[in-house]
Amino acid sequence: MSFTSAVFLIIFFPICILGCYFMQEKYRNLFLCLASAVFYSWCGFKFLILMLISATIAYVIGRAIEDRKTIQQKRILLAVALLYNLGVLFFYKYLFEIFPDTLNLVTDLLGKEAGTFKTPVLPLGISFYTFSVLSYILDVYWGKCKAQKNIINPKLFTEQYLN
Repeated sequence: MSFTSAVFLIIFFPICILGCYFMQEKYRNLFLCLASAVFYSWCGFKFLILMLISATIAYVIGRAIEDRKTIQQKRILLAVALLYNLGVLFFYKYLFEIFPDTLNLVTDLLGKEAGTFKTPVLPLGISFYTFSVLSYILDVYWGKCKAQKNIINPKLFTEQYLN
């Protein structure tokens, strides 16, 4: 669904606006989170799951960083978050684009034919939501914000560009 499509302009956008207007304040973030998930899943459900996993990891690690007493424990959690999120970004966005010769060499070493690796489809907005998740985790780590107690808020922060 595109921002300029009839489905978005005539159906989805008015439902979101009216839903936010008539929704009780305590349910608005949940409503927007669900609407964002519907919008994002229009491009592919498997990518929605990838984004939700990233947001969930951000929530869990953010809470864990805030609960830890020693800087060493906080650094380990930060490193886990950085490795996971940047690893996913690297896999989808850079691995098959930058290193095709290396991948062909690996396939040759494994005894497979060159070119057997298929380039995965790039998830919509992967750079944006990866860096959104990392900015949240880094803000918690640096003490610029408190870790969210409600899992909906980090998820909405990750998905916010969709609405």
